[in-house]
Amino acid sequence: MQIKKEYIILVLVAVVLSLYLVFHNAGKINYKLPEIKKNETGDYSQIIIKKGDSTITLTRDSDLWRIGESGFRADKETVDSILKELSELDITDLVAKSGGLKGYGLADQDAIHVTAKDKNGAIIRDLYVGKLTTGGSFTYIKLGQDTNIYTARGRLTDSFDKTKDQCADKKVISFERSSILKINIKAEGSETTFTKEEKDGKEIWKDKSGNTIDTEMVNNNLNALNQIKFTTYAEKKPEAAAATLVLSDKEGIHTLALSPKTEAGYIGTSSYAEKPFVIDVKTGDAIMKAFDELSGKPVRE
Repeated sequence: MQIKKEYIILVLVAVVLSLYLVFHNAGKINYKLPEIKKNETGDYSQIIIKKGDSTITLTRDSDLWRIGESGFRADKETVDSILKELSELDITDLVAKSGGLKGYGLADQDAIHVTAKDKNGAIIRDLYVGKLTTGGSFTYIKLGQDTNIYTARGRLTDSFDKTKDQCADKKVISFERSSILKINIKAEGSETTFTKEEKDGKEIWKDKSGNTIDTEMVNNNLNALNQIKFTTYAEKKPEAAAATLVLSDKEGIHTLALSPKTEAGYIGTSSYAEKPFVIDVKTGDAIMKAFDELSGKPVRE
């Protein structure tokens, strides 16, 4: 008799649990998130970013990326950030099935439409990027013709909400500081040359006469030169250079030339930039002061 009672109790418990599960799940929304193929960054050959009336087209050129019809070099860090977000797109939740796009930053005038293609022109990413969620850890998105609104992990707007100007590589000169073996500066009719030697594992810079130069000062100026960016490309050819810098390493040379200062700044050319550029007055003055310091001249005010 005792066994029969225990059996009945077990049956009742099973029934109660079954009813609980049925009614508990009845109120839930059952959905399946879209499967996103994890592409490699090297799979992308063209990226088109549209927002409002603005369109940016980035096209792969071997190891470089270029901007639109101008063909100007795109900033590597900017492109790498875009490629990372495209490759690692991670949809975390379904927010809504339709409507109310404006509240998510996904209305036509607000959304960032990103289309990415492979080398054959096939579309491998097609998404609309909206605004960030409360807290800023996720981004509202739509996928192609899918009317659903999802959240994706990360701050996608940081990578995709860019202007052409922000995408351009405006670095004036690029070199590996530790690889430089020789420095030559010509300015105001004088010429200065330094060469680097290594002694007991330390770098030593010397002038033509064999005098030792302050290595920390040289390295600090080289580091600063390597970080400089121009403001825009020049619309006219530069005048004869007022100052030139030639850096030599085992691979070749890196050059920078600045024309005389004007109210608009300095027009310059370099071995890194693909056409003449304009450096603002403050930046240009800083470069000229660096040349003075490296040459051992009194630093101009």
